[in-house]
Amino acid sequence: MAKIKHGQYSGNIRTRTYRAWDSMKQRCLNPTFIGYKHYGGRGIKIHVPWLEFENFFRDMGECPSDRSLDRIDVDGDYCPSNCRWATRQEQANNKQTTTYFEYMGEKRSLQSLAKQFCINPRVVRERVKRHGIDLHEALTRPLKKYTKKRNLG
Repeated sequence: MAKIKHGQYSGNIRTRTYRAWDSMKQRCLNPTFIGYKHYGGRGIKIHVPWLEFENFFRDMGECPSDRSLDRIDVDGDYCPSNCRWATRQEQANNKQTTTYFEYMGEKRSLQSLAKQFCINPRVVRERVKRHGIDLHEALTRPLKKYTKKRNLG
């Protein structure tokens, strides 16, 4: 067996960075991989030099312990200009299903806005989408306090 030059894989021990690279390849290139349909199956490609680990590592560097590989544009390819090492929260806010709003001249996720204003994101979504309330009002309007009517008979 040939000696691996990059030092990121030895026996059965693979580094976090190597696992991220390998998973990226599985998602995009392996039709039998469980998540393939969300990546390679919908046309997400890998920057050709990144098919070699050394090139990926040169561009991305070591994966920090609290981060994982993320595409900035979820519809874009895996390439140096579209990838970063992201936290779990950044990953959660960067999905195809994430709802974004324009707020104070900035594109913000529903989750981050709701967290900032200490309100349930479902309440905000309901107010804006279903009731047509202005976003700022949806974020700042107090919740109604409902009390049960008692039969005082």
